[in-house]
Amino acid sequence: EEHEEVERNDRLARLDRLIAQEKVEDEASKVMEVKKTAFKCKICRTTTSFVRDECKKKGHKLDTFVAKKRCFECKNCKNRTYTLDRIVPTESCKCGASFWQRASIIRTRRDIPEEKLKVNDEDEKRMYYRSRHG
Repeated sequence: EEHEEVERNDRLARLDRLIAQEKVEDEASKVMEVKKTAFKCKICRTTTSFVRDECKKKGHKLDTFVAKKRCFECKNCKNRTYTLDRIVPTESCKCGASFWQRASIIRTRRDIPEEKLKVNDEDEKRMYYRSRHG
């Protein structure tokens, strides 16, 4: 009876952790843009979130500013891309489509295809062993 109570408390504690993790993911999934330091090269006319090696080597003049980083997902293939200070991506997706939709900056489990979340045989064996041997 005491053993059952300990097991029940363990299960409740795990459930509480899962609920807390889900709340964090819910909040994270609402983040659609973040402010990020960006660099605009006056010679190459590129804007990046890092100083490109080519610009650094050639001593190009760079403007540093704070940009809005936004994430987009292709409606066709679910590929993700980011923009800096642009409302929508200007390029087509790798699949050839150009139908972008806003996406959360932080990828959560909801964004991952279901087949990638399935438990494989090795994980199942490990969970079974842990449930039997603590």
